[in-house]
Amino acid sequence: MVPFRMTPSKPRETRSRACLALATALCSLLFPQPGGAAGPARYPDALVRELEAWIARDTGLPLPAEMPRIVFAGPRQLNRLFHGETATGASAGAGDVIALYDSSEHTILLPEHWTGATPAEVSVLVHELVHHMQAAAGRRYACPGEREAPAYRAQADWLAQTGGSLERDFGIDELFLKAVTICWI
Repeated sequence: MVPFRMTPSKPRETRSRACLALATALCSLLFPQPGGAAGPARYPDALVRELEAWIARDTGLPLPAEMPRIVFAGPRQLNRLFHGETATGASAGAGDVIALYDSSEHTILLPEHWTGATPAEVSVLVHELVHHMQAAAGRRYACPGEREAPAYRAQADWLAQTGGSLERDFGIDELFLKAVTICWI
């Protein structure tokens, strides 16, 4: 979790500026200026690789050898898949599945309207990339909540360094985080 600070420290300010510059550069990859060549895919490989490198620095997870497959799905499909055994989902609240990582298929499912145009949207990809990197590293967890904790921490870190927060951007508060990141016995 990102600690709350009224005045950021110098290293944090430097990281924040670097992260904001990275976010700006990544968004320009996704949305070139009019008049340029044909637009890139909605999730260029460069975006995924840059985010994986950021996640590796933020979490200590190793970089995966393989890129995840990324597909887009509607809310019904995401909600249906969330209840399957092979999918790990990021949820904004009860029943609101935002995105999924299917470890058996090495596939990230993003919402069909995802564009990556905002740091909040990119943070959803960050969250799911953490799950991909956990799976690629062969990490095992005692329960789903334990697996979710690093993904939510990385997402919160990404948002904090780009001026957002889980609560402001997704309505995810500390109580919700506690409930979804612990092992219920």
